[in-house]
Amino acid sequence: MAPVDPVATCSTQITLMCCSAQVEAACQKLIRMIGATLSLQEFAVLYPPRPGQEAPEGSEVMDDAFRAGASATERGVWAEIHWWSQAEADILEQELFANRKRLADGVEVPAG
Repeated sequence: MAPVDPVATCSTQITLMCCSAQVEAACQKLIRMIGATLSLQEFAVLYPPRPGQEAPEGSEVMDDAFRAGASATERGVWAEIHWWSQAEADILEQELFANRKRLADGVEVPAG
């Protein structure tokens, strides 16, 4: 059996961290660098997208963590995320319907 290189093993483990572990590690690094702290309640106010805003890239992993939330605050964040997702789906469905109607009527669908 070949000897294990601890440096290669360590760097492999770091690159294979899941998204939530990477977020947690980045958060801990930020706290060490600038002394930033944020309570769950403050985060709950800032995290969910507002109407008209796009969801952050990769936010599905964070959303899943709130879906399985243990505290009332976490479940509240999930409720806001769920409400926003439904509102976005409704908007997209309306746009899709309008575009299908234009197409059926022979009107050119505008790009964008």
